[in-house]
Amino acid sequence: MEDGHVMIDGFRGVSHDGFFAVYDGHGGKAAMNLVQKMLHKIFEEELNRRVGPPPPLPTSSSSLLFSSGHHDGNDD
Repeated sequence: MEDGHVMIDGFRGVSHDGFFAVYDGHGGKAAMNLVQKMLHKIFEEELNRRVGPPPPLPTSSSSLLFSSGHHDGNDD
C-alpha cells in the first residue's frame, strides 16, 4: 500500500488558508500519485470558478488594521 500527503500553507495565496490532505494507497501507487499531484489544483480551480479568486492581500499592516475594523485606541 502506498500512502501520500499534501500540505499547502497559504493555499490560493491566502496566508490564513491551507490545504491539508492524507491519501491512502488502496487504489494503488499510480492512483495515489495522480490524486496527490492533482486534487488540490482541481479544488483550487473549482473554488475560483464558483466563488472567484481570493481577494488581494493588503499592501501594508495599516491597511490590514483599517480593513478589519481594528482600532488601537488612539484618536490621533
